[in-house]
Amino acid sequence: PQDRIFDYAGISVPCKVLGIVPDNVFKTTAENEKVMANNNHLASCIDHSKQHICSLGRKCHARTSLEPIENLHENVKYLKNPLFGIKYPYEPEFFRVEIDPSNGHPFNSRRAGLCPYCPNLVFHNLKNSNYSMHLAVYHGVYPDNYTTPNPYNFGNYYVKKNNKHRKTIPQARNRKCVICPCCHELIEAACTQKTVDKPLVNYLRHFRDHHR
Repeated sequence: PQDRIFDYAGISVPCKVLGIVPDNVFKTTAENEKVMANNNHLASCIDHSKQHICSLGRKCHARTSLEPIENLHENVKYLKNPLFGIKYPYEPEFFRVEIDPSNGHPFNSRRAGLCPYCPNLVFHNLKNSNYSMHLAVYHGVYPDNYTTPNPYNFGNYYVKKNNKHRKTIPQARNRKCVICPCCHELIEAACTQKTVDKPLVNYLRHFRDHHR
């Protein structure tokens, strides 16, 4: 069957913030020389008033009920997940289940989970990588309930764009960056118009690719 499109725009569902899911304890893999090298790349002094950008701030939203959307789409059910809560940060609060009208059975391949961290209603498929990818790249949460630690020292640094296929010598550029707490690499933050609202998306991708 063809994939359905679900539109929840403009629909208000009462919710409350349970709290902020904490970061996991991590073990650094970098040497002190790496930390000192980052100081040499600083383009300006660290602005301590902007360090809130380094906070992933995973606010766990609880809806308790999805009554406003229960009859919005035909052949759809919303099921409460008993494992939902700060203790299990990967778990969605609700599952969306599509029903086959010919026999009343669910389409298991279309089972979707409601993101606990997006303030709007955002469902992602659980049977492919969509839900896990979204939580990892946008919120730093993994299926084993591991949570990505915050980066540190947001500021302007001189960095070179490394590319193994590049034939010319890269020039140092003044870029906004954060520092990975595991390897102390400089990761560009809020570097494009698309990432202004999600300044840590590059860091979250880096952490997923190199430390998970």
